[in-house]
Amino acid sequence: MSLADGVSADVTFEKKAADESYGNETCSVTIHLPIPEGTTEHGPPEVLIASALATARRLVHEELRNSSSLRVVRSVEPVGRRVPVTTDDVADLEDLPF
Repeated sequence: MSLADGVSADVTFEKKAADESYGNETCSVTIHLPIPEGTTEHGPPEVLIASALATARRLVHEELRNSSSLRVVRSVEPVGRRVPVTTDDVADLEDLPF
């Protein structure tokens, strides 16, 4: 794929996470990426765009991990690395159906 000079891409990643108490938290990152013609030392344009998208995704998830809402933090953690539930998170463990 050969792109003409002056071509650029806007790569956007947005994530909305519900805290289930007060609403949603939203974080969005847009990266404006000038696209060089042909293949560069970093690869073809598709590789540059994919890399920018991965960077935007990482930045959004890092920011949402700083939320004061535990539910929002859990929503952006990888499945194998969930934040453990503590007794502070549950009002009364004896009221839970077991």
